[in-house]
Amino acid sequence: MKNLLIFCFVLLTCSACQRVLLKAYGIEQPQLESYHSLKSFLDDYAIESEEIYVFKDTTTFNQFLKKGVSLPDANFFNKNKYFVDYKTKNSSCNGEVGGFIEQLGNIDLLPNDSQIRLDGLVDGLVNAETNKDFSYEKKAPADAYIVIYWAKYLGKLNKTKILDWETKLRSINPSETKVRLIKVNVDFQDFWGIDEKDIPVFDY
Repeated sequence: MKNLLIFCFVLLTCSACQRVLLKAYGIEQPQLESYHSLKSFLDDYAIESEEIYVFKDTTTFNQFLKKGVSLPDANFFNKNKYFVDYKTKNSSCNGEVGGFIEQLGNIDLLPNDSQIRLDGLVDGLVNAETNKDFSYEKKAPADAYIVIYWAKYLGKLNKTKILDWETKLRSINPSETKVRLIKVNVDFQDFWGIDEKDIPVFDY
């Protein structure tokens, strides 16, 4: 559990990331969360809550964070489950996600990285409600996969970003492009067996 104190957590929302704005968006110190607290939060913001995935333990959680995390954010994968980067050169802004979603019909024509595969990411995920490992079998194969990362402590940023992304996804004709949405929560989970005191204090 001490490993929770040894990582670099990067919160990036483009140039708008200033202390006053973060507080205005309701961003707060992370707390221990459960399936019920996460679902209730999503429901309050009218964000789809059918499937909520979380990291299965502190080890997989820390491995993810050490990659350098921008929240909220999204990763895209083509039908072969190869990573496709939505960001333009020298950009770290999630403001490009919405526009990229509108181009998902052409995702197989875009450059991809076969060394980064969706399988490697979902291997560390479990369903927050059932605690069962992630499975592709619940839904048919897709033409594109989008993994959205969100956290309850980000407050209204979830509504302004994720709700907008979901709205754009719903506008895609499924008969033309089948998209699988995988929503990953990046909060600290109570079933990991940690205490509130184990959560690092973030200075916003």
